[in-house]
Amino acid sequence: MWETGKKTEPKVLVGLFRYCSKDGEWYFRATNDFALTPPSSIGVTVLEAKDIQSKDNDDTTLDDTQTTPTLRLGAFSKPQGIDTFCIVSYNGNKNRGKTVPKNSNPQYQQEFKFQLSNDIHPVHIDIFQSFAITNNLIGGVSLDIFELFNDRNKYSIELKTPRRKRATTMASRRDQGSLRLSRKPALVHEKWYDIGSSQIGTKQAKVHVKLTLEWL
Repeated sequence: MWETGKKTEPKVLVGLFRYCSKDGEWYFRATNDFALTPPSSIGVTVLEAKDIQSKDNDDTTLDDTQTTPTLRLGAFSKPQGIDTFCIVSYNGNKNRGKTVPKNSNPQYQQEFKFQLSNDIHPVHIDIFQSFAITNNLIGGVSLDIFELFNDRNKYSIELKTPRRKRATTMASRRDQGSLRLSRKPALVHEKWYDIGSSQIGTKQAKVHVKLTLEWL
């Protein structure tokens, strides 16, 4: 069973995958009528962010055609980009992404994978401004896995093909050649989220996130 850390109020996410040949679609139905194998891992992909601004730079402006804000200095102006990176946390495990330099609409395209246990924990995604000595938190979001994947309107179903390990011997090559790769369903949630305090004019800073719930 896959449940929350509160033993007094367990939340179990089990269900059934069903393939409909009529429309060629996979469907997932959450149910507690029987015990199935719980999901084994969750992939967190931070795709991109937009309208990111340094909290310490109140003199910057950004219009719809710019990817970096412009600092106004009297009659002169120059691009003033922001170096940012993301940190994804789950159940005490933290992974830091690569820094994207000088961009208020950074393209991260970075994936992190975490193994799941019986207890459900939220996924935390934070965006930081990178400096040489210290880093400033721009904003972040906390996502409830159980809430997202227990609502059919909040996820889609994809088929994922497992990666094949590279063969090292002739025998293993023959064996792998005879194997049929199975395509396993995965639940996918993808959405833009507000990340709180960083704003440019009336625009709210956002991060584009993709969560993938996978089974072995």
